[in-house]
Amino acid sequence: MKHQEPASPTGRVGCDVIVVDDFPELATAIAEALGGRGLSTHVALNGEAAVALARNYNPVVALVDCVLPDIDGLHLIRQLGGAWPDTTFIAMSGDVGGISEDEARRLRIKAFLNKPLPMRVLAQAVERLVRSSGAGPMEREAPSAWISLGIGSPAGSGMPTIPGKLVQLR
Repeated sequence: MKHQEPASPTGRVGCDVIVVDDFPELATAIAEALGGRGLSTHVALNGEAAVALARNYNPVVALVDCVLPDIDGLHLIRQLGGAWPDTTFIAMSGDVGGISEDEARRLRIKAFLNKPLPMRVLAQAVERLVRSSGAGPMEREAPSAWISLGIGSPAGSGMPTIPGKLVQLR
């Protein structure tokens, strides 16, 4: 954990990213990749732990798995959205169907990530969201959407290649 802001009037500590995924290895890998970019992270392995984090932290970005053992991820995003009114959400899953773009916008879901995750690109995208959070609402960015299929690291970069799909909503 690198950077944390002091407690707000609500008593919550600011942090960059909350990762909610029931696969400990994946959640840890994401947190480590983001930590390597200087972002503070906290991990929750289920919805109950995420709700507990909501009492203490105020993240800029929350990555939430859509399929958790104790709660539907989209329901959790609705719940956390009330606790974290300024947080941008990224939904992660092997199957992110069943939600309209309008509903995703209402829930402040900025992107859907299909597993397996493109770790390097995931870290870049989250870092971009965190770093741009102080610049005003994300809607002020260029209006073009970005979609990448089969994202991985370039050959010879020394970074692991993890195929996946990254879709950002505008």
